[in-house]
Amino acid sequence: MNWRRYFWPVVGIAAVVFSLWLLLHELRGISLDDVWDGIVAIPARGWMLAALSSVIAYASLAGYDHIALLHIGKKVSWLFVTFCSFTTYALSHNIGGSVFSGAVIRYRAYGTRGLT
Repeated sequence: MNWRRYFWPVVGIAAVVFSLWLLLHELRGISLDDVWDGIVAIPARGWMLAALSSVIAYASLAGYDHIALLHIGKKVSWLFVTFCSFTTYALSHNIGGSVFSGAVIRYRAYGTRGLT
């Protein structure tokens, strides 16, 4: 039996189980009613400003990728770059560990367009 074959999958599953346990432990003291009351307490203008700010932030990150590709002289569809940038930055900002999440996915996606 080759234990090395199973080592990283077991580590990954253990990390997910530990994360779920930690999340449940932290959320025990919070009721859904309190969360809902907090959500409805935010005025519509606040939600709109938050959404607009998010769109501007992700657009600027996509612009950063566009500028980087222009700088290295590579021609990649602006739609592909925007979609790739938005999804990978969203993943890395929400999952965390951008080196292991968004950067890896971005590398694979741009690899399909001949970038390495």
